[in-house]
Amino acid sequence: MTLNLWRVVLGLVIAAHGIGHLFFLVPTLGLTQWGFAGRSWLLSGNVPDTLIKIVGSILWVLAIAGFVAAAGGLWSQQAWWRGIAMASSIVSLLGLALFVQPTQPFVSAAVLDIVILVALILRWPPVDLVGA
Repeated sequence: MTLNLWRVVLGLVIAAHGIGHLFFLVPTLGLTQWGFAGRSWLLSGNVPDTLIKIVGSILWVLAIAGFVAAAGGLWSQQAWWRGIAMASSIVSLLGLALFVQPTQPFVSAAVLDIVILVALILRWPPVDLVGA
């Protein structure tokens, strides 16, 4: 693949992963269920539901914005995209740990977060492959 194609494909994967966090944000806000309760196994029952919604919403919005920003940084060849992608993966994993449910979207989101983290720790993709 060419440099531009790698950048576009990887950017689309990162952006789509970020946007996919809407499936966690919307139930957390109580707008719909989509098969998820939007409740935290750790926090629910111990703290007010309003606080759970605030904490969950902040985590999901940070993950969404971070991954979309990282994709934009990758597309525009900014060196900072890697740090934003790593931070977004950590925030996403924290959200998933707090709101985990034994469903496919939670598992696949966690797997992709871990893949992104490991790849970036191992310095993949190299700068000469994506231009940043």
